[in-house]
Amino acid sequence: MKEMEECKQLGRNEELQKTEEGIERATDKTKKEYLESICDTIMEFKRKGHYDLMYIKMKKLGRKENHGIQNISTEDYKGNIIVDKR
Repeated sequence: MKEMEECKQLGRNEELQKTEEGIERATDKTKKEYLESICDTIMEFKRKGHYDLMYIKMKKLGRKENHGIQNISTEDYKGNIIVDKR
């Protein structure tokens, strides 16, 4: 990060671009290794028959749910809207 700041201050675009590319490669490699280790763990759970642990691990990787206030509304027989806040 210090290298990037120095390059920006001195106006060295080529060096800045090389530094950014190097950082991107390093983060991509680290992310790939992390995901492979998670996949290996899940496959190990499956192989051993620990399906409960496998699904818990997979759920943690999934999309995050909306934890805000959710309004569920229905209409009764008179046409009034009933709102259930969860």
